[in-house]
Amino acid sequence: MRLEFEPNVTAIPPIGSAGLDAAAIADPVDFEKLLNKGIAAAKNGEREIARGFLMEATELNSLNEDAWMWLASISEYPEELVAFLTNVLTINPANARAKKWLAETEALLGKAIVSRQPDVYEIEDNSEAAAVFGQTASPPATLTNGVACPFCAVENEASAFQCGSCHAALTLSDIEAILSNTNADRETIQLAVTNMEAEWNLRDFDATELTTLGIGHLNLRSYDEGLKYLNEALRLDSNNVILFAQINTLAIRLAETRRQNEAHDAMLKGKNILVVDDSATVRKLIASKLEKSGHNVTCAVDGVDGLEKIAENLPDIVFLDISMPRMDGYEVCKQVKANPAYKDLPIVMISGKDGFFDKVRGRMAGASGYITKPFGPDTLMQALETYIVSKEKDVSEQ
Repeated sequence: MRLEFEPNVTAIPPIGSAGLDAAAIADPVDFEKLLNKGIAAAKNGEREIARGFLMEATELNSLNEDAWMWLASISEYPEELVAFLTNVLTINPANARAKKWLAETEALLGKAIVSRQPDVYEIEDNSEAAAVFGQTASPPATLTNGVACPFCAVENEASAFQCGSCHAALTLSDIEAILSNTNADRETIQLAVTNMEAEWNLRDFDATELTTLGIGHLNLRSYDEGLKYLNEALRLDSNNVILFAQINTLAIRLAETRRQNEAHDAMLKGKNILVVDDSATVRKLIASKLEKSGHNVTCAVDGVDGLEKIAENLPDIVFLDISMPRMDGYEVCKQVKANPAYKDLPIVMISGKDGFFDKVRGRMAGASGYITKPFGPDTLMQALETYIVSKEKDVSEQ
């Protein structure tokens, strides 16, 4: 399971047992309006709007456990979730759902392992996690020592996240794992899902069955269909804030994925790029990134080789190292710009130091831009986008 931590989040403090004495509501009518608006916005996926209404509602009445539970359901950060659930239990210590949710959240936080990515913690799954963050209703069938997979009927442990036979995700406890699962037996799952939908056309499913059907579609990577069935399950069980939170997380991740795919599709592709650098490692790293982004890359080992490659096949852009044997980058750039046939060719100079003099000298030689080693993929792609788009824009305006 993957939990993201926002370092600047202001945690909501617990209301404390002393707050239980202040039972009067400042304005009961306004409170109900704010609470209902907050719940409606939360159900519609409008997280920020919902948060605003619900926080205002808690300011009028801090002792309403429904408001804090709904805030928990739209919380993005585990520390904040703990604070919301603590408030619920301060108000109503008998709230079993909040107890289980809080216990699981604290257990997961306690097992956090710092990953390579900043502000991201990898959480080990445990046997209790599935009970709270997993399937929200009773499993489809219980055997002697476990639960039958709804897709292949093989018995698994009651707390299993994934079927040991068909490798289907069985719960919504780890959205990241569901979205990245490439081992699922899709043929088996597809057959089971087809049979479920055939039965669904003959009779009404309850929330548990619809949740299972939604998970089946997620395993098949038909995410829109999966969301449709999960939202229908939530409609039947509208007070299930855990299911709501899981659906909300799934919707956010799918929206992020769509945005990333759209950005990738909008990127330039199919450009002919020349990389001139005497370092085989640098040539390989740059070429690998550009080729993965859909471009055609040619490499030259030094300045003389670079001029020959340009004459053989004029590229769309050149990434040119400055310090090279036989002919340095400045001289290459001068010769290219002196040739009328190549004068509009974008050249991005690559330097091992970030020096003002080098930048000025590169500009004087006719370079379009300048990047400094070491640089990441984002810097490389930004330079590519900037100078090719700039060139194409200039050509279109002529």
